[in-house]
Amino acid sequence: MNDPLLNIEAPGRSPIMPSLPGEFSADHVTDLLCGAEAGLALFDRDLQLVFANGQYLELCGYSRHEVEPGVKLADLARLSLERVGTDVGDIDTTVNRGIERL
Repeated sequence: MNDPLLNIEAPGRSPIMPSLPGEFSADHVTDLLCGAEAGLALFDRDLQLVFANGQYLELCGYSRHEVEPGVKLADLARLSLERVGTDVGDIDTTVNRGIERL
């Protein structure tokens, strides 16, 4: 199995799909997500990180320390805006407006 940032395996259930067909397991899903060429991040209903593959970290320039289980999408957006030194005005206001649109 690939080395996922987060382990999505849960006894009998997957946070990605309520139940997996018999031929699939949480390990299969994790391997597929980790092996994807695209950067992937999955967030729960509370917009907290559930899973991110290595390509996502590379694409966004995050370290494993910055992208830990449960980190909020708003915190990652704020970090990204601070790094690029954008001229969007108040970063917190910009992030909050973006999150409200989801």
